[in-house]
Amino acid sequence: MSDGALTGPVLSPSALPFPAPSVVALPAPRQGALQLALDAMVRDSTMVRGATAAVVSPAGSWSGAAGVDANAARMVPDDMVGIASITKTVTAAEVLQLEQTGRIDLDAAASKYLSHRLLQDNPTVRQLLSHTSGVPDFATSAALAAAIGADPTRSWTADEVLSYATDPIKAPGAAVGSYSNSNYLLLGMLIEKVTGLSYSQAVRRDVLTGAGARMVVQDAERPTPPLAAADPSTGPVSDDFLPDRAIASVLGADGGIAADAPTVAGWGYRLYGGMVLPADRTVEMVTEVAPGTGWAPRSWNNDPDSTAAPSDTTAAGAATSRS
Repeated sequence: MSDGALTGPVLSPSALPFPAPSVVALPAPRQGALQLALDAMVRDSTMVRGATAAVVSPAGSWSGAAGVDANAARMVPDDMVGIASITKTVTAAEVLQLEQTGRIDLDAAASKYLSHRLLQDNPTVRQLLSHTSGVPDFATSAALAAAIGADPTRSWTADEVLSYATDPIKAPGAAVGSYSNSNYLLLGMLIEKVTGLSYSQAVRRDVLTGAGARMVVQDAERPTPPLAAADPSTGPVSDDFLPDRAIASVLGADGGIAADAPTVAGWGYRLYGGMVLPADRTVEMVTEVAPGTGWAPRSWNNDPDSTAAPSDTTAAGAATSRS
């Protein structure tokens, strides 16, 4: 459908878990076709100067790169980039993991676990996950954008960022979801309250155990080379955070993770393949609860994180990252 709406279930419990991915490279003709497609995407785009991509599947694997980064350096397949809203899949997986162990009730008011002014109308944890909470989006704030640009080396807390979510709070439970990045910063704070750990410690312990060193939770963890330079909030910044420390910390549990394309593809394959969560919870995670808000694996042509480079992931374990 032209609006990107889903036409049916994305996954069924009977399809899970996925077969183990192959460590063998895809056949040469398939690799060549994928590289040609990636080259064409960058060549024909008026917005994307460079990209990396990867495929993880039972039939084989592949990774590639095309174009240049923001510093005009030729991109390589293992370049680490900010993965923006793919971070939300990690946060959602952690919440569902805590639900599985009895620490969180998805249908309880989020205010049961976290005291915050944005939760005054008592949206449930499930409504935060599905963008039906009525909580306003911090990312629409011009004042926040100016504050980020004023000091790209600043480390922000989630509470500081959410102070910029000043639009009216709407009633939770709307039939049509309203995308708000604030939901996932609140979930990150909730995770910290419930676990007694930092967000980075909790997700590293519970859901990222198989992700490896090429997926880092900024700004508690620092990206490691090779890095693809993205457009930072104001001019070149040599702090190694992607795209800079201010943006990475502002996005936090909403969009602050950085990784390379093969690692993102592997994460997607494990998550959507039923290797991180039980089959029923994996299916629930990718099923829409309101139009346009399900966490079904699909491409976002216009990433809602206006300060971060867009990234996509698919259930088959493919990933692209753009600079």
